[in-house]
Amino acid sequence: MCQQSVPLDAPSAPPIDAPSPLALPLSATGQQFLILILIFGAIAPTLLWPEFTGGMENVSVATALETARDGHWLVPTLHGQPRVKKPPIAHWLGALGILSSQSLAWGVRWPTLVCACIFLLSVYHLAGIIGGRQIALASALICGSNFLFLRYARQASYDIPLAMWVGIANVFLAKAVFQQQWWGGCIGAAVAIGLAILTKGPIALIQTAIPFALCYLFYRDHQPSSSLSLCGREGVRVSSNTKRLHAPLLPILVALALLLAIALPWYLYLLAKVPGVWDAWLGEATMRNEIATERRAPWYHYLQFIPMMAPWTVWLVVGLIALLVDNPYRHNRRIRLALVLVVVPIFIMSFFWVKRNRYLLPMLAPASILAAWGLMVHLPGWLRSKATDRVLVSVHWVFVLGMVIGLAVAGSLGRGTLTTADGRPWYSPSAAVAFAVPGVLLIIFSAILYRRWAGSLVAGTTLVMLLLQIVFMWGYSLSPDARSEGRILAQRILAVHPDARIYSYHPLGKDGPLEMPIYLNRAITRVDSPSGITPAGQEPQVILVAVRQTLPVPPPNSRYVADATIGGTRWYAYELLRLPNP
Repeated sequence: MCQQSVPLDAPSAPPIDAPSPLALPLSATGQQFLILILIFGAIAPTLLWPEFTGGMENVSVATALETARDGHWLVPTLHGQPRVKKPPIAHWLGALGILSSQSLAWGVRWPTLVCACIFLLSVYHLAGIIGGRQIALASALICGSNFLFLRYARQASYDIPLAMWVGIANVFLAKAVFQQQWWGGCIGAAVAIGLAILTKGPIALIQTAIPFALCYLFYRDHQPSSSLSLCGREGVRVSSNTKRLHAPLLPILVALALLLAIALPWYLYLLAKVPGVWDAWLGEATMRNEIATERRAPWYHYLQFIPMMAPWTVWLVVGLIALLVDNPYRHNRRIRLALVLVVVPIFIMSFFWVKRNRYLLPMLAPASILAAWGLMVHLPGWLRSKATDRVLVSVHWVFVLGMVIGLAVAGSLGRGTLTTADGRPWYSPSAAVAFAVPGVLLIIFSAILYRRWAGSLVAGTTLVMLLLQIVFMWGYSLSPDARSEGRILAQRILAVHPDARIYSYHPLGKDGPLEMPIYLNRAITRVDSPSGITPAGQEPQVILVAVRQTLPVPPPNSRYVADATIGGTRWYAYELLRLPNP
């Protein structure tokens, strides 16, 4: 007969006789240090390998570079103009990193990786509150070893810092709701949400406050039984104790005032000082430019989130199914919060015109908790040798094994885009064998050990994924996609005139390529006509002219310097010759 009774919404709602998914003899502090050492140590060496090749990273890096160089801290600039479409915190982090290092790539990227590691610590603490210490470490390692996280944790952009603040805010909100730490929880959440809004705008509210508010509104009047007794998946006994959630008003009002005090001043300052800023924000909120230039993404686009959780997809699905249909678990309101933190933001964001995978990064935290929960739900059946649970484990290991062997084979054969800049395969046959064999042996060893130590599935898979990302980034750094098309053009310009003033002209009125201000380390001024610049004085001047179909017409009194194709557009650089003194 089952004797132990645990609260319905308590962290120990998984079967009480199930071992921890990652049972290590470490304290909570030791586990958090393990997370930092593994993730930072595995990703940090790869930060220098790719060049700046495009996307939002180039926007962020170019803005951070101008901030550090020109001192435009309060209102960061891009091409010498106020960068008002995004708040400043990500630019400040990048600028501080640039000032800390002689290497631009390392300096601008290491703050993002630190933010990513802090985000994982927030996953650890959130999982501990809503799922218990049994799944805390597993949740953090699952979050730090999936495809989506490993793709963006190395890029200097807005989304990882946003995920960090969102993760911290959700930890404090969970403390307030489930541990009744209303003052500390509300104040901490207010600070984190305010900083999140200063990182990427009000989108943070739908990833933090709104899901928690919906949960509170539901549980305020709904009185679930407060305790149940579990023996595996069989014996279930519900007690008659009931408990309502009551949120005190005063700490919430104080927290709201603090949030506004942190988030609003910068926006109010720009409204007062920068002309046209409201229109720019309105265009950003409505995605006016994207609507004009991009097709609307389908409503189901964000369902890609599930496969992008690879190699943990199977356990995410198991956790979702158990939470929705398995009676002993589906009444656990703490774990259901993880589901709400995934579903509600994705549902709201699905109504926007443009949908990008990096927008999903903050939802990795609750999704990883659900995946770790799925692993916990699976364990009792595995320990009793149930066929379904053996199949789940087999599917997981086969998938991870396929990733290792697939990368080794495709990279050594040069399949698809897995070729270097000179057309050779990413890896020689010996190099492919050198990383594939240890990866396969690690998988086999972990699979055998799993029968005795449940944590080997999480530990082994995490180590394999961290190895794979190093090997992948090594090959990717040799490919044309990781090589900046503008870097060589910038070097040629600097060889002619290292202190030249740079202009750009595009027939459609676009700015110059962002790789150029990064590698030239100066702002580029856009002009309406290549002939509208008059060479004068002693200052060297160079203009970049975009050519779409026909050959360029050189500006008057100019001399050709170099040209390159950047982002599909051919750019020609001309030195403007100084006019003789009259």
